[in-house]
Amino acid sequence: MNSPLPLLLLLATFATAVSAPAQESRPEPLVSTADDVVERIDLCLTKLTKLQEDGHWSDVTTTATVLLAFSGEGHSAGRGPHAKSVRQGVLWLSKQADPKTGLLGYEGQYDDFAHALALNAIADVAALDRSVVGKTITRRLVQGALTRQQEGGLWGAEKATVETTAQMLVGLSRAQAAGADVPSEIILRALGALDRITDEESGLVTPFKRAGAIDTTQATCAVVLAKLLHGKLPATDKLLGKSWKLMGKELDEKSRNIKLYLRAGDLEFWRWTLLCRFQMGADKSWRWTGFQRAAAAADAALDGDSEAPAMDLARSTLVFGAGYRYPPATEK
Repeated sequence: MNSPLPLLLLLATFATAVSAPAQESRPEPLVSTADDVVERIDLCLTKLTKLQEDGHWSDVTTTATVLLAFSGEGHSAGRGPHAKSVRQGVLWLSKQADPKTGLLGYEGQYDDFAHALALNAIADVAALDRSVVGKTITRRLVQGALTRQQEGGLWGAEKATVETTAQMLVGLSRAQAAGADVPSEIILRALGALDRITDEESGLVTPFKRAGAIDTTQATCAVVLAKLLHGKLPATDKLLGKSWKLMGKELDEKSRNIKLYLRAGDLEFWRWTLLCRFQMGADKSWRWTGFQRAAAAADAALDGDSEAPAMDLARSTLVFGAGYRYPPATEK
């Protein structure tokens, strides 16, 4: 998954995983072809360039998410029609990092999750460009991340530790692809910490007490992907194999929670589950349901009906990208 796979032809028919009652008419899908998806992505990215102010979008988290949306579509600081926006975003993010410690914050506030996203975004751009500047910034952020790792191996605070740690591992994987050195013991410590919070019997990851099905499924998918990026395989890693098998059943139309999932509007849920589900095999209905959620959020942002347009446009683009850049092996 470190290198984008070529865009494949998607099925032109949208199908939902749960059949609606016969008397109810289904709403027209907002996107129903590959061309629709590509058009939405182009609209989102073009709008994002117009929303950029002084090199950034709102704050560190939003700016990093926007940069991930650009890099996910192959736009870097040195190539593509949006290179200028990417370059300005990277420079702005780099200025938020302490030159001595590499810790990244905004207006004096440091946040592990924001740092993980920024590391992921800048490393992704650096991996595309192979630029010296990009590598230098990436190495600085890696150093900051290493100093923030908790004794037990996780990153983040309270309810955000699982997602933050998974995101940090993704960022460190991209940093390695960009040429940065990441001590193996740091990775092993984090993977071991994720193992300890994974149920040994079921493979389920519970991110916090009383977490519901949406949160546990999203967390489990994030952990699965983080482990895959660092060389773990379901066939040889017993615990990962259980999580893999569990998600294969959970993200299926026969799942007891499928109606709940299909109503989920959180775009981060759809991004993580799409990436996870497509590693396991084709599921066109799951993909296109996620696309409808992304299209709805994107259209609201494009029409001025969003309170956080930059974030909604970026996350919508990431959901679209998760659906066509990482197809399952059965479609290769």
